[in-house]
Amino acid sequence: MDDRDGGQTLAAVTMSVSIRRPPDVLWDMASDVAMWPRFLRSVRGSRLISSNEYHLTTRQGTVVLRTRFDRDRLLLDHLLVLPVRSPFHYACRLVPNYHGSELVASVIMRPREADSHFRRRVSLLQEAFDDLRHVAEGPLEAYSGYDGTLPAQVMPPRRGDQPPISVRR
Repeated sequence: MDDRDGGQTLAAVTMSVSIRRPPDVLWDMASDVAMWPRFLRSVRGSRLISSNEYHLTTRQGTVVLRTRFDRDRLLLDHLLVLPVRSPFHYACRLVPNYHGSELVASVIMRPREADSHFRRRVSLLQEAFDDLRHVAEGPLEAYSGYDGTLPAQVMPPRRGDQPPISVRR
């Protein structure tokens, strides 16, 4: 998975969100590409092409998704190839925290990428984080991949306790 085009990185934003689910449960949800329409508003559906490639149906048309998911390392890295733009690589990590998991992702501005487009990608990632937290912290029974067992380390959410998404520049 290579998205180099000979230029330098102009800017990067790293974001994180705390989610009250253990990393293995959250990884199962986030790596289930068929579930992405539940927390990625622009994705309407997905079709598996090969073991690590999907075609996503989106508002912009068909987007190619190439994954480099690694359950042992809790990596959710992926490359998106949009119909009319250069590919975009997203480095995503799951890290255990006291209440469950921290999902961390970076958005990297590409050479020749318009500032407005970069800001839009940052806002879309923040929206996806918010929606993923909402889905993941909801009843596990609502998740189609739920097998009926609840890991012992899951801590119930407290009322009104919604950790903010942090944006670091």
